[in-house]
Amino acid sequence: MGVCLGALFDLFRVLRFFSPGKRILTVVTDILFWNVAIIILFAFVLTVSNGRMRWYVLLGTFCGGFVYISAVSEIVFRVCVSVVFLIKKFLWMITHPVYLVLRWMWRGVKQSYRGRMKKIKERRESVAEKREEQEKEKTQFDA
Repeated sequence: MGVCLGALFDLFRVLRFFSPGKRILTVVTDILFWNVAIIILFAFVLTVSNGRMRWYVLLGTFCGGFVYISAVSEIVFRVCVSVVFLIKKFLWMITHPVYLVLRWMWRGVKQSYRGRMKKIKERRESVAEKREEQEKEKTQFDA
């Protein structure tokens, strides 16, 4: 049970490693870890010793966790971080070409929109100039 709880703790460490805002996340993940660990330990005690808390169950859990943390925790953590980096790189290789195509299409749409808006603005200005000229001509004829 101690080894399982140690591995669970390493998963929370990997989550914290890849997340911004480490202080708040550390507090939240520590609280979450201890709640999950208590539930797992309670279920373990219920199934193994018929719900009776024995000192050797706690001692065995502690010893298993200590051996895991001191012997293989750092290796497991580094392997998990490497796997997550590989997954991120693989996902980037898949999504980056799609991102480039979408960005290229968006630039085309944006340029087309800007060109269209420029033409509309020029058209409005020319219509306004024609109206001003017509009003000047009217005032000249009326005078």
